[in-house]
Amino acid sequence: EIFILTKSEIRGIKTSIHFSEFISDTDFQIKTNPTTLSQVIFNLIINAGQAIKGHAQATDMKLSDGLISVTITRCEDSRMFEISDNGPGLKDEFFKNAFKPFYTTKSQGTGLVLTISRGLLESIGSTLVTKNKDNGSGAIFSFELPIRLNS
Repeated sequence: EIFILTKSEIRGIKTSIHFSEFISDTDFQIKTNPTTLSQVIFNLIINAGQAIKGHAQATDMKLSDGLISVTITRCEDSRMFEISDNGPGLKDEFFKNAFKPFYTTKSQGTGLVLTISRGLLESIGSTLVTKNKDNGSGAIFSFELPIRLNS
């Protein structure tokens, strides 16, 4: 499980995995490189954990109030993956610079995680989308991958 691999960075933060409208009578396979998919999800969970930790240090939020969710939603011929958090959300400057190498909003960091994640997703035919949650409390990073139905 990817949450186990990220435990040092997300220790103390609640995590959850949701399968939204996902279970059906038909089995399927995601058409992708599993190592690439794991690396992207790993990167995005670490990124969310760092955002929550920074937000907790800058505010009166308790780390135990942090939440990282991975939601997988069924689409007709694909699955949508969303990694969300309840950190500070994304500022306008972030959207202009997020995928530039070495751009970071953190005091420590390389500014390469999103650039690498976007490149990995592009290598498997997907795109990384960033947005704030509708309620303004946190960020969502999402991507879609095609599936193959098993008969």
